[in-house]
Amino acid sequence: IEEVKRKIEFKETYVRQEALKILNTIDDVLIGRNFIPGDAILLCEVLTPQKVTKETLNNIPRERVRQRALQQPDKLFYRSDCDATSLIFLGIADALGLPIRGVHVPQHMFIRWHVTDDDYFNYDPRFGRIATDGDYREAFNVSPLSIEKGAYLRSLTEEATLAYVFISRGVTYHMRGEYSKAITD
Repeated sequence: IEEVKRKIEFKETYVRQEALKILNTIDDVLIGRNFIPGDAILLCEVLTPQKVTKETLNNIPRERVRQRALQQPDKLFYRSDCDATSLIFLGIADALGLPIRGVHVPQHMFIRWHVTDDDYFNYDPRFGRIATDGDYREAFNVSPLSIEKGAYLRSLTEEATLAYVFISRGVTYHMRGEYSKAITD
């Protein structure tokens, strides 16, 4: 948080280009701290650095991140899935007072920067790029009814984000056969 804070210019409001620059700065800081796209499911797994194979490094979907990681094959890396990466961005944004909210579609989470109440853009921290609602509708087969009912592609409140985290953790524990943890959580 402090590193990002030193690198960005704080303002009352931001235009899209300034907002994107801030998101890219957060992305750069995480990459510089050896965060890579991965399959860790729980945040505690994401925050545990680990050795990764060259094959894993070769499968990183982002060229810039892959090249940097391949140059340091003996380093420990933090493997972060879309949920965890989005939550890290949300935590940094919350600490710095930035207007970012979580958004989800089936089996994927990303963030949304609210330029104004009616104007926003989506940013996918796992891939380090902007995407439209239409991109997500198509890629994740999101039905118009699920959008209309608010199930997907809506900016999550803080409470809804927390609920999403608990549901995701419960599902993860269930998939691992840890049923008592799934129920307790």
